[in-house]
Amino acid sequence: WLNRDAYSSGCYWLSVDDLEGSIRDIASYLAISDVSPSVSVAHQLRSVLAHLSDLSCLWLLVVDNMDLPELPPLLRTILLGPWKQWSNRGSLLVTSRCRPDVLKELLYVDSEHSVIVLDEFQEA
Repeated sequence: WLNRDAYSSGCYWLSVDDLEGSIRDIASYLAISDVSPSVSVAHQLRSVLAHLSDLSCLWLLVVDNMDLPELPPLLRTILLGPWKQWSNRGSLLVTSRCRPDVLKELLYVDSEHSVIVLDEFQEA
């Protein structure tokens, strides 16, 4: 994709469909946390978010398929957690099939520029 090189500290993918597995994969890729089953996913998530917060170059975290009616604790930490106030080099991109008003309420955003609606693909 066109702007991938702009994120020199990396692009990371979290699938809400397998959030725990995605967190473990990122922690393993970054080699920042023990990914053994005995280590909690919450601990690994804190390690991943602390690592992202400390990066000096741009990074992107994609949260894919955020179609839940409410935010479970791990997802709440990612999307609404205080770690974001210490991270000024990263971006979050959330994909969802939720209606824009539902997504804005879940994520506590009020700007009309925070949620962009894309039309479905149509057959030619």
